[in-house]
Amino acid sequence: MSDHPTIALIGPGAIGTTIAAVLHEVGCTPVLCGRTAHSQLILRHDNGEIVVPGPVLSH
Repeated sequence: MSDHPTIALIGPGAIGTTIAAVLHEVGCTPVLCGRTAHSQLILRHDNGEIVVPGPVLSH
């Protein structure tokens, strides 16, 4: 079994984007599925931002 299993995140809104950013920071970038396609997600916070590579799939 892999140390980092594949995780699908459905609905990258405020909470989903935060979860995706935390997963990305520990080396486990999830498959992203949302209502609208995007090339990446950006979580902005007081100390900067975390860019989660996409794509965000919409189909």
